[in-house]
Amino acid sequence: FSGSYFVSFANGIPTQEERRQIEQSLVEKFTGASNSGKFILTFSDDKTRTPEITPISVSDADKQYLALQELLVQNILTGHRVTSPMLMGIKSDTGLGSNVDELNAAGNFYLNTVVKPFQLHILNTLQTIFSVNNMDLPVQFVQLKPITVEFTSEDLKGVMTEGEITFPIMKRLCGAGVVVSEDEALHAMALAFLRLKIALEPGGAVSLAAALFHGEDLTGETAIVVATGGNVDPEIFTEALRRFT
Repeated sequence: FSGSYFVSFANGIPTQEERRQIEQSLVEKFTGASNSGKFILTFSDDKTRTPEITPISVSDADKQYLALQELLVQNILTGHRVTSPMLMGIKSDTGLGSNVDELNAAGNFYLNTVVKPFQLHILNTLQTIFSVNNMDLPVQFVQLKPITVEFTSEDLKGVMTEGEITFPIMKRLCGAGVVVSEDEALHAMALAFLRLKIALEPGGAVSLAAALFHGEDLTGETAIVVATGGNVDPEIFTEALRRFT
């Protein structure tokens, strides 16, 4: 970038030292953020000897600043070995699919070339300190898994309950639900054992209890009941038989 104004004095040519003093005086009085908004006041006894101040227009200055900003951002990211600005939260103009791939690739590259070498250096330093002090302490870094659009079943199990996983699916695909009381579930367990000779757990008997005691809430002529009993507790099963047989 160049200067914003051209200042010309028509009262002779000063010495080299006078030029330096005039230039320094102009810089101190009229440049910098603190001098914004100030004006120049001159006095002269001859119109032909007044200073001439000519603005120097810069074409497309806004675009030049934007280009400079992009260049600075890129240089900073490159200096820190960041291959994608999205890794630092800077929006990219590429498509959604390529953004995901680019973010994953940039994250792995940064992890392997920057983060892990620093971690290894820290671990080696700590081990040296422990060794000097006769300390045997296992130290390691636990790598957090970044959040992505892809989750495995193990990821879901680690952060969500079974109800949080299944309820949105059932809400989207299933009809209205039926509330079954604890006594109704135990009653259904007892009836299943007496009539069908199968052992059910309370949760596995809920659908049977809904069909037995809330038939008015069901639609259609045929009801399919899924019943399970693999996790039945002997004490609860005994209580169901005692109360409802």
